[in-house]
Order: sequence, then structure tokens, then C-alpha cells
Amino acid sequence: MRPAKSAIRFLASVRSVEEARCVAHHGADIVDCKDPDDGALGSLDIATIARIRAELPEHVPVSATVGDDAAEADDLTDRIGARVSAGADFVKIGFARNSRWRRSLEMLSRCDLKSCKLVGVLLVDQGLEFDMINAFAKAGFAGVLLDTADKSSGSLPDVVTLEKLSMFVLRSHEVGLLAGLAGALRAEHISMLEPLKPDILGFRGALCHNRCRRSEIDPVAVVKVRQLIGASLASPSKETVEVRAS
Repeated sequence: MRPAKSAIRFLASVRSVEEARCVAHHGADIVDCKDPDDGALGSLDIATIARIRAELPEHVPVSATVGDDAAEADDLTDRIGARVSAGADFVKIGFARNSRWRRSLEMLSRCDLKSCKLVGVLLVDQGLEFDMINAFAKAGFAGVLLDTADKSSGSLPDVVTLEKLSMFVLRSHEVGLLAGLAGALRAEHISMLEPLKPDILGFRGALCHNRCRRSEIDPVAVVKVRQLIGASLASPSKETVEVRAS
């Protein structure tokens, strides 16, 4: 039996069909296609994204990244289109604070997204500017997610204060965007971040053997994170919930 899910959605980043099956089986709300060997937002190949979408139940959303350098690339719209064609429900695009990010947003107006939604990713160790949140909302994005580019620099709460993270969630909600938090998050960060009321908490390293993001997914770690999300916001239950990792 799985614990009841909270309003906060559990995003699990995967690199293969097998990992996707595992995290979906153990309760991930969003399966995120990403290659951890290729950077913070490493792009997974299109064929694998399509296979993951085909293997999972329709009610489980699939997101996909377009690469660390995507917002700077002239083929940004082609990259997005390929993931839309592969069946992604969300496409994540990382944005750095530079002179080209507004031009990149203008390019997206030419994309045929069908039913797919865009999520802007802000890499906070490169600077966090709230005016970019407003720009994402005006461009029709569905949400915005905070992440870290340099995983060795620490987890998101090590890089950004809880006060600023709270401001980010509030500002995103004010303009109608989903607010997500990620960036080397560990299981012990869940109780710290849930009171901020983000819509999404994203994990990779915390779900892997030895908490190494380049290792394979560990089902026991996935179960642990699934159980913890919502636990700090819910009243304690007298029922013992048993979850068998397989």
C-alpha cells in the first residue's frame, strides 16, 4: 500500500525505461527524462523519451529537458518540437541570466506545442532574478523550477535562503505559474521545503544508489522519498504503512 499523496508532486529524474518504470511504480507523480552525465539539464535522446512515454500509464506525466545550452541555441524550437513529438507532457528549458534570454522567449512563440506545456528552469547558482518569472508567465509557460548547475556546490537550500525560496514560490503563484524546487535535494530537505508550499519537489541523486546522481535508481530510496512527501504536512497516522520495494 502506498501512502496518500500530498498536493506537492514528486518529480523523479530518470535516464532509462527501466528507471522510469521503477519510479512510476513507487509513486513518482512526474517522470522527468534527463541524462545526468550531460549536465544539470542533460538531454536524453529522443528515442528513449518516446519509449518512456509509451511504457508509462497516460495519467503519469512525462517531462523532458532540452540540454544545458538550449536557451542559447539557434535550434531551440527544433529541440522542443522533437520532445513534443516524442510525447512529452512538459518540456523544461534552462535559462541563465544574460542578454539573450528574452530573445529565446520570443523564439518560443513559433513552437507548435500541441498539448505540451513549457517549464522554465532557473539555475540559481548563476543568479536568481524574479523578473524572469514574470516573463515566463507572459510567454505562456506552465511553471518555473529552481535548480542548481553545479551539483558540487551543495543542495538548493545551501545556495538559496529559505526566505528567498519562499518569495520565489509566492511570486510564481501570484502570476499563475507552478513553482518547483530541485537541485541536489535530499530526503532530509523535504520537511524543510514543504511548508513553503511548492507545487513540485524534484529529485535525482537522492533516488540513486549511494546518493550519486550518475548511479542507477535505488527503489528503496524512491520509496523513502515518496513516503516523506506530505508526511510533515499531514497529521500522524496510527496505521503502519508497509511498502515493499521491488
